[in-house]
Amino acid sequence: MKFQIYFFELSSSIFWCSAADVLVFIFAFCIFFTTINYLGIIFLFVVHLGRGGFGGFMCFKLPNFEELMRAVDLPPEEKVGFDQIKN
Repeated sequence: MKFQIYFFELSSSIFWCSAADVLVFIFAFCIFFTTINYLGIIFLFVVHLGRGGFGGFMCFKLPNFEELMRAVDLPPEEKVGFDQIKN
């Protein structure tokens, strides 16, 4: 259960950081159109679009938790089904 929580936190952190990178750059680019004199340096931050795109790609390519658990090779006596877990 702990691993599932860590895995969810990892994937959600990657997703939201990537979304924030892209959205902040788009917001700053829109401000760039209103005051061109002050925000010409925005083009130095174009790499954030690539980083956000790579993070989004990586987030969507991560396997989900159930696929990871099915891929684990455990002896049958050590396997615990999801329906056997008690709260």
